[in-house]
Amino acid sequence: METVTLKADAGELAFAAYALVVYLVVFLGLQLNQSATSQILRREYKKKEKRFIKYYNIDEPRQFAADRAVGNMHEHMAPILALFFAAMFACMYNGTSSANVSYAMWLYTFGRIIYLPIFKANASPGGIRPGLLIATTPCYLAQGYLIYVVLTAFA
Repeated sequence: METVTLKADAGELAFAAYALVVYLVVFLGLQLNQSATSQILRREYKKKEKRFIKYYNIDEPRQFAADRAVGNMHEHMAPILALFFAAMFACMYNGTSSANVSYAMWLYTFGRIIYLPIFKANASPGGIRPGLLIATTPCYLAQGYLIYVVLTAFA
């Protein structure tokens, strides 16, 4: 069995840690928004003496947008985190810079940050309009880059 030595720059590891922490803060922020939105709407509906449906309420655009922002982040959480850590490991294995891996995570997080307002602006009764690609394209580009880093690391 061959011993492997992982090499990493302390500054680049810190940059990666900050990217990960910000990603998690955005996730928590979206969950807080989802909860706050439902509480505000629950009060509004109570005043109107109407029944409020909390989760995936497609009849209430504000709640639906908050739910989709959290749901979309959940749907992509396992792949992006797995790719991020695998790409960081690949860079340490090869002794190459991991700065671009961290930049990819920052780009992905940016896409998650802008998802909610862009979803609100692009959702309609007929479905989602193409403007949502403004938020999702950076995320897919980041994932694609991380896949590339992982696949080429051991070639």
